[in-house]
Amino acid sequence: MPEGTFFENIPQSRSLEREVQSPIVPTYKMIILVLNDSTRILDLILKSGEFFLKDNKLIKKVEAIEWYHTIDLGNGIVTNGCENTSDKIADVGLPEDLTGKTVLDLGAWDGAYSFESEKRGAKRVVALDHRVWKLGGYDTDGIRKMAIPDPDELKKQGFYLAKKTLNSKVEDVDLDIMDMTPEHPGTFDVVLFLGILYHVRHPLLAMERVASVTKDHLILESYVTLQGGDKPILYYRPYEDDLSENPHHVWAPNPAVI
Repeated sequence: MPEGTFFENIPQSRSLEREVQSPIVPTYKMIILVLNDSTRILDLILKSGEFFLKDNKLIKKVEAIEWYHTIDLGNGIVTNGCENTSDKIADVGLPEDLTGKTVLDLGAWDGAYSFESEKRGAKRVVALDHRVWKLGGYDTDGIRKMAIPDPDELKKQGFYLAKKTLNSKVEDVDLDIMDMTPEHPGTFDVVLFLGILYHVRHPLLAMERVASVTKDHLILESYVTLQGGDKPILYYRPYEDDLSENPHHVWAPNPAVI
């Protein structure tokens, strides 16, 4: 083959295949593909490296946060939360299809239930918290002391990082549940009231506040006591009980109250 013939024929791979009947033709065709798409391939390589660097930075950010929720951030990155959130989402009966619904997630913390509601089609989701976001909340074992308020150590970093990573449009509202009204934060088709009732100082008043912002569907999850049978009972748990290691009042309703 005269010098230069191979490169002159590279763009004409079909003609080359007809003229050269040889086991190495597929090799020619492969070289042609690589040469013709070299810019695209290089771009893919560079982007792969960029994604790797971004993921590595994200992993470091995730590891620096003390998470309560377990959230899948994509690309194999999952937050190391102390709660098995995916199982709990299944247990509480979050509707599979929330298309067109508005959702209020009370005590949102890291926002796992807010993001899951958005994923399931909700047109608007509001994550509401105050005690965790502004007062430090609890340690992630869920039963320890309230942290001293410190702007540098507040527990909203997880929510912010997850929201940014998931490219979420979930709204965040810093508001105490006791201060809720139908005007603020508004009323919602679905309200999530998960793991909060037994922490509030005035549980019946809290339920009134929650009812005032619920239009259709309330999902309530709470620690309960089995005392009282069919008779509604709110049992105050003093500090000798496990769940009362929080330095604020802890109430245990029985199923009849719920």
